[in-house]
Amino acid sequence: MTIRHRYVLQSAAILLVAVLVGCKDKNAGGPTNGQQGPPGTLWVAGLCNLPSAGNCTTANTCTATACNVGVSTDGTGAVNMTLNGQALTSADKIVCAAQGAAVTWSNTPPPGQHFSFLLDFGNVAPITNSMTYGNGSDTAPATYTVASANGCYKYNVKICPVPSSAGPNTLACGEIDPKIIVGSGNTMQKQ
Repeated sequence: MTIRHRYVLQSAAILLVAVLVGCKDKNAGGPTNGQQGPPGTLWVAGLCNLPSAGNCTTANTCTATACNVGVSTDGTGAVNMTLNGQALTSADKIVCAAQGAAVTWSNTPPPGQHFSFLLDFGNVAPITNSMTYGNGSDTAPATYTVASANGCYKYNVKICPVPSSAGPNTLACGEIDPKIIVGSGNTMQKQ
């Protein structure tokens, strides 16, 4: 019985080392300029250092009554983003919001398809409850209240189609690392 217990512990230790070696630090590498990379690229999420001045315009700023960020993918790995139905065309995909504003992330898929998405805010979230992940789908948008302090946050969006059948499926997911600037922006510094 002691020998079996020892083998179980050794096997568990080897498995733990294999898992840790296979993991990559999300804060190491990855694009830092808001550009999208190849599928499977690990992105850097967390604080960024951008002011609202020069980065927030009427085209990318939420209004007091509407802040709907649309995310969609075309099957090539590219992610398109909109704010209140208007395309976000800058490379950084910046959305600007007032302190304490409610922001809704949503998706409108092609007819007959369903998509889900994951929001990864890294180690510092712009969300008031300090949540580091959020998720939604075309049938359940994700609405969160942003921080009540000024700051710039880079996060990751991954969007994938929901398989229409059980079993192994090849999914054409998309991934991007946009930014959200709260209030006047850059009072928070990268860590």
